Amino acid sequence: MAIKTDILLGSGSTETSTLDDVTTRGATTTNAITVGGVTVGTEYSLPTLDGSENQVLKTDGNGSLSFTTINVTGGLQYIGTFNATTGLPSLANAEKGDYYKISTGGTIYGQTWDKNDSLLINEDMGGSITNSKIDKIDNTEPTNVLITTNNLSDLDNASTARTNLGLGTAATSASTDFLQVSNNLSDLNNVATARTNLGLGTAATVDTGTDIGDVVVLQDVGSVAKLPAVDGSLLTNISATDSTKLAIANNLSDLNNVATARTNLGLGSAATSASTDFLQVSNNLSDLNNASTARTNLGVAIGSDVQAYDAQLTDIASLATTDSGFIVGNGSTFVLESGATVRTSLGLGTAATEDHGTATGDLVILEDVSGVAGLPAVDGSQLINITATSSDTLDDVTTRGATTTNAINVGTITTSGDILADADASRTIGAEATRFITYHGDMNGAIRFKAKNNQGSAITKGQAVYISGVSGTVPEVKLAQANSALTMPAFGLALANANDQAEVQVITFGNLTDYNTTTYSLSANDTVYISATTAGALTNSAPSGESNLIQNIGRVVRADASAGIIKVGGAGRSNATPNLDQDKIFLGNASNQSVSTALSSIALSSFNDDLSYLSSGDNVSVLTNDAGYLTGITGESIGDLSDVTVTSAANGEVLSYNGTNWVNSAASAGSLSGLSDVTITSAASGEVLKYNGTAWVDAQLAYSELSGTPTNVSTFTNDANYVASGDNVSVLTNDANYVASGDNVSVLTNDAGYLTGITGESLNDLSDVSFTAGVGIDNYVLTYDHSTTSWGAESAPGVYTYSAITADPSSAQYSYHYSCTGTFTLTLPASASGDAGKEIRIKNMGTGTITVDGNASETIDGQTTIDLDTQYSSITLIATGNTPAAWEIV
Repeated sequence: MAIKTDILLGSGSTETSTLDDVTTRGATTTNAITVGGVTVGTEYSLPTLDGSENQVLKTDGNGSLSFTTINVTGGLQYIGTFNATTGLPSLANAEKGDYYKISTGGTIYGQTWDKNDSLLINEDMGGSITNSKIDKIDNTEPTNVLITTNNLSDLDNASTARTNLGLGTAATSASTDFLQVSNNLSDLNNVATARTNLGLGTAATVDTGTDIGDVVVLQDVGSVAKLPAVDGSLLTNISATDSTKLAIANNLSDLNNVATARTNLGLGSAATSASTDFLQVSNNLSDLNNASTARTNLGVAIGSDVQAYDAQLTDIASLATTDSGFIVGNGSTFVLESGATVRTSLGLGTAATEDHGTATGDLVILEDVSGVAGLPAVDGSQLINITATSSDTLDDVTTRGATTTNAINVGTITTSGDILADADASRTIGAEATRFITYHGDMNGAIRFKAKNNQGSAITKGQAVYISGVSGTVPEVKLAQANSALTMPAFGLALANANDQAEVQVITFGNLTDYNTTTYSLSANDTVYISATTAGALTNSAPSGESNLIQNIGRVVRADASAGIIKVGGAGRSNATPNLDQDKIFLGNASNQSVSTALSSIALSSFNDDLSYLSSGDNVSVLTNDAGYLTGITGESIGDLSDVTVTSAANGEVLSYNGTNWVNSAASAGSLSGLSDVTITSAASGEVLKYNGTAWVDAQLAYSELSGTPTNVSTFTNDANYVASGDNVSVLTNDANYVASGDNVSVLTNDAGYLTGITGESLNDLSDVSFTAGVGIDNYVLTYDHSTTSWGAESAPGVYTYSAITADPSSAQYSYHYSCTGTFTLTLPASASGDAGKEIRIKNMGTGTITVDGNASETIDGQTTIDLDTQYSSITLIATGNTPAAWEIV
């Protein structure tokens, strides 16, 4: 840090500048500053080492601050405002120490409340309101007295008050409207005009005397007015007495011509007038014909030009004209005080009578030394603790004085203690144009970014927004809605209301506080989703239907009409797997993306036949013929058919239809040979009927007898719907009752013992599920353990088993709420890597002390034990899965 010591002559031995001295001369440094301790004013000394997490500063009453762990259960906590007319927010679940400010007066809970009264909860409500648990702090001011802080602004009538105080009209005039006695007319607007108004000539500003420039006053010399003894060598026409000179003794009687002499002297006709024609000096204007007319002529008429007689002026006139005396009022009259007395009254010190300069006894005025106030060039050889060039470190300076009101600009700050604000208010580190680029450490607070509202209307606090574009380098946002990919995903919730085109701060991770959770009917612990029905809205139900996207944007930490808290998370990404309609599955496409696909559109060939299900081309023989289906017709006869009746069939008979059934009859009655134009002669296998020009006869057909080019079947129109290659089996008539697509599995024989239902099965029957059933796992849920690739029973997050105890349970369990009475030590379970995230809650219901002890060497927020020594105090612990830092306080 470059520190300027101004310009000093001479040198001493040691620098004595304090931090205030140094920073007054220059408060900018590029050096790193390490502070051992910070003292606030002269009242508080801060510790030199950091405390543990969640510790606070405590004073010993003598200005020394130290870190300590306190329990704030039941302590005063400001919740927000309360409407005494509507009774909102509800106090049914209010806790001891909750503090509300009355925003609207009314009568409720057995008391009448006025605006700005305070409401304090003295015991936990526990779900229902009890009037005795509510204290009122009255803020009503008396109406018949004046409030000190109002500075008389609450007077009924200021004019009447002035009259009662005996004040005249001058009381409301500015002091500058009057001449101040102590100023001795120095506050006249125009001194020259004042002299003119008094009828004074130029001689009025000249002193009398016998020095150069003085006005000569005639002196009394033997009762004769004569010039004083001054040099008269410049007078002309003065000589010794002779016949040509006027003799002094003749008193001008020897003038040749008196009239000419008067003319030569420039005397007018008044020179020969009687003295009674003029005002005599000795009469002091008493020989004026009319004094009133004279005053008027002089512009000093009493009552119009000058002030009339005043007793206080008489008092002033009666005071002695003591040199350097001051006229002051003492409350009843005017008195004369010396300069010393006046200086004391003004609170002036001895320096008030000294001159400034660089001579002995003078006071030194700091000069402009290169833009810095510095001492003038005076001998500094008698100064102590001054070196020619200061080598002081900041530690040297702050040892002599570590308090300054100056701004300090440094390169790097290294501190072994906390950097704390001087009050409960927001502080800014960095600025838009000089922001901090790198940060290392834990964050405690919301992460947000600046955006521009481009919605076309106002965005309100808590509404969900998506990034719609960019303005310069600032992202533009609009209200998010889950019914369209164009308005998703949401990138966070608005921190506060913002008009259209105005800046809006968007919380993308962390707590949104002081939020009205009733806006969207949200409750504590609700998972918060982006609404598909209302732009910007939140909902506690995931949107349904494939057309709607799903985005979990956070969770409700506290539900309240004014002090609600939403923990924002999941910003910038909708679910990769969206909703799915009934009877559909997700099927991967060529782009490796999941798409909604109807089950009915998936070919069975797409599946692996790991259970040997039937497929196209399989033989029917692979099935068990438990119903006695025919495997062939070699054992059957034609008479077994339902529409065939064979009665004593004889050689050569044929089947012919009689209108009802097929019956056996002689060939002549129904055979081909019985036709008049057909002649069958020893028919043989492969023969066909061939027309010989007269009749149809049986004969072999030679290929040579065929004419024309063979035609493929595919060239014909399949008007009869013949089966073709590639046709599905479903086009055939299943006259043999083969199993077909859509048939129930029950038509097959379950010879492999496949399950027909799960009502007789249990979770432990599954290969990847393992747990021991019993009372000890009541309210547990199944959770997946990646390390063992199995499911096991674990306590549900946020669900606790209640247990009232008066001594150490010896084997404390996770997900238990221990309600303790008495004085004892409760030992926590040993930490294991698989226990990370599990919780235990402990509450002291009595007046004793409950000591919470980590197992063996395991610690709780760095401490081996934590004491709950206040009734109704509680603590919630979460396991880290580490050793020894096994537990953290929530």
